Amino acid sequence: MLTIDFETYSELDVTDCGAWRYSEHLSTEILMLAWALDDEAPVLWTPGGLLGEAFPEKLSDYLVGSGPIDAHGAGFEEAIWTNVGVPRHGFPPIEPNRWRCTMARAAERALPLGLDAVGDALDLLVRKDKEGRRLMSLLSKPQKPTKKDSRTRIKDPWLMDAYGDYCKQDVRVERAVRTRLGHSPAAAQQAYLLNERINRRGFAVDMEAVAAARHIVADVENRLGAEFRSITGLTFGQRDKVLQWLAARGLDLPDFTADTVKAQVAQKHGGEVGRALELRAILAKSSTKKLAAFEKSVCSDGRIRGSSQYHGAFTGRNAGRLVQPLNFPRPSNENIDLDWLIEAIKTRDTEFVDMVYGDAMLAVSDALRPMIVAASGKKLVAADLTAIEAVGLACLSGEKAKIDVFRRGEDPYCAAASIVFGYKVESKKTHPKERQSGKTCELAFGYGGGVGAWRNFDDGPDHSDDDVRRYRDAWRRGNPAIPQYWSGLEYAAIEAVRGGEGEYLGISYCCQGDWLVCGLPSGRSICYHSPEVTLEEMPWGGTKPVLSYLSWKEGQWKRVQTWGGKLTENVTQAACRDVLVEGMFETEAAGLPIVLTVYDEIVCEVDADRPDAVDDLVECITRSKPWRDDWPVRAEGWEGRRYHK
Repeated sequence: MLTIDFETYSELDVTDCGAWRYSEHLSTEILMLAWALDDEAPVLWTPGGLLGEAFPEKLSDYLVGSGPIDAHGAGFEEAIWTNVGVPRHGFPPIEPNRWRCTMARAAERALPLGLDAVGDALDLLVRKDKEGRRLMSLLSKPQKPTKKDSRTRIKDPWLMDAYGDYCKQDVRVERAVRTRLGHSPAAAQQAYLLNERINRRGFAVDMEAVAAARHIVADVENRLGAEFRSITGLTFGQRDKVLQWLAARGLDLPDFTADTVKAQVAQKHGGEVGRALELRAILAKSSTKKLAAFEKSVCSDGRIRGSSQYHGAFTGRNAGRLVQPLNFPRPSNENIDLDWLIEAIKTRDTEFVDMVYGDAMLAVSDALRPMIVAASGKKLVAADLTAIEAVGLACLSGEKAKIDVFRRGEDPYCAAASIVFGYKVESKKTHPKERQSGKTCELAFGYGGGVGAWRNFDDGPDHSDDDVRRYRDAWRRGNPAIPQYWSGLEYAAIEAVRGGEGEYLGISYCCQGDWLVCGLPSGRSICYHSPEVTLEEMPWGGTKPVLSYLSWKEGQWKRVQTWGGKLTENVTQAACRDVLVEGMFETEAAGLPIVLTVYDEIVCEVDADRPDAVDDLVECITRSKPWRDDWPVRAEGWEGRRYHK
């Protein structure tokens, strides 16, 4: 096993633009490469110049073969190797399937992703050098000149020596992490490599539309900012003073965040205060940040690469990075002609867009998704698994009535509403309000939630807390296997931690070293680090055993409690992730190149004249597997030049 770590310099910030954009920028250069074979001492190589060294022969000999290459966050090392090392320094190209990643392995074991944090979590004897962050800030980034030091770049030899020691220490820590955690299982490694292949492929962006939208946003911001100043004498950025201004007029707010302002706008304060809040709400949309992210991360060929973080969620689902394609705002008008909308924005005429769309900022927000496009001569083809989490919960828990609803192709939200209201809810068209309540029931109650969970999805005044409690109780009576599933999983997990093994309806729990391991029907597992069971007093009286474990939450490695509903959510979301990943492998095998995944949706880019592409993709994403051959999995697809949801 070869373990490597690069330290680089660039005018760009890799956290803003991503590894691929960073690595292709002309200012980006390799400062040093630390490498080690197996358990040998790390060796440092520096390129070019008087202190530069020839590329190590021993390293070259290894690279000629097919042995694995390991790094922490290996996507960065691969990008630097490919886009800097190969063209500028004559590095030998590396086959993508040779890369291994200790960050990916840490994620699979429910550990923090950062190398320093994972070292602390594992209590390794070898730890990341804490001084490295200061050295990186000094040596890998441009410096702002000061009166004492006019330099824009630091190259002091003694600092470089210390940076080299830090780089070699990273190799030692990466190796210690790999030794402690072992290699990823073969299936997990293949899923990681598939994710990286999709990241390298990237997706195309209509940068003309992005630039036009930025122009419109700036125009609106200038106009509304001027109006805000005329009312308050302040700018949006003067947060504390704005809060003081509001308090002086009788409105004492805890903060000036978008959610707080939105809630206050709904109360229709009127007057200066009401208008100031409205202006803040208009400009609080995510459009500006999203557009900036497009511009920062797009590569020279107009594609964005590296937008998916493998195993970014505890359950194994990928997380969004850079432009965060998983959290684009949903368009206010789902029937809008996307090309018409984009062409209106490309006029850069804010008044015209305001006139034809009613709100220029809303137009930009609605246009964010369709700024992702197919390349010339291509089309986008997408398929989205239909209510897969609800299907998964029903099948895992054995809730037969709900499974039959999916098998018959009926609307699950109407079925839920019929249970809750006690009469037949026919369709969205005949009973729109009831169906919406049924949908909220499914989202809020499936994992043991009550009033609080309901309010996360519907915080309006139409349903009182007593109403919600009645809905909850009716939903549980109508789906009796699901509450039993919560209890069954909780009991099985607690039994495993107490020294035995636990199993319920095909889900197994056992303790392996420092982890409680949950075995999923697919053969994959999810892990809980340092599990404990303690006897706790309950708010409703009495005591019961409570399971807790260590997890990375809110930027901290801390102990969190879990319970049957949460364990059910973990198992269900993990199993549904496995359905998606299996569909991704089928999709790639069918010659449908994936460029993006968004929750339960797969997006491919294929030749514009390819026939039956949607049908092919739907077949791939819904294909049965032995562990779920009785799951009624369905999907809906579409094709077009621009991405939409």
